Amino acid sequence: MAVEEDLARVRLAHSRARASLRTNVVRRIVDLWRNLGSWDRADIPRFAPPAAQLVRAGQIQEGRLAVGYMDRVSRLRTGRPSPTVPVDRVPGRRGGVELGAVYKRPFVWTWTEMGDDKPLAQAVESA
Repeated sequence: MAVEEDLARVRLAHSRARASLRTNVVRRIVDLWRNLGSWDRADIPRFAPPAAQLVRAGQIQEGRLAVGYMDRVSRLRTGRPSPTVPVDRVPGRRGGVELGAVYKRPFVWTWTEMGDDKPLAQAVESA
């Protein structure tokens, strides 16, 4: 029973760490977005690359959390470590789209919303 209790604690700690990491990444990206000031084409280089870097760093950290979690579970269940996975070399792509391109999309969304007669503040918040 002690192993099951330890596993439950490990799962909870891992879940909390992932949630905290994701919340932090999202908060930093939203802050970056909201502080741009004009949301025009000239702001894309000020937003997309830093947002992509934040996400990539978050992905790497989440991978490290997963590897650590699996190692703790393996040690609890078998007494042996799990295989090491080099998470720093996992490509930073999702669905074949570069992260930099993904973080240009909020601009297009903002401009589309404004084209639909939404006020700038509402369009920015929506994006």
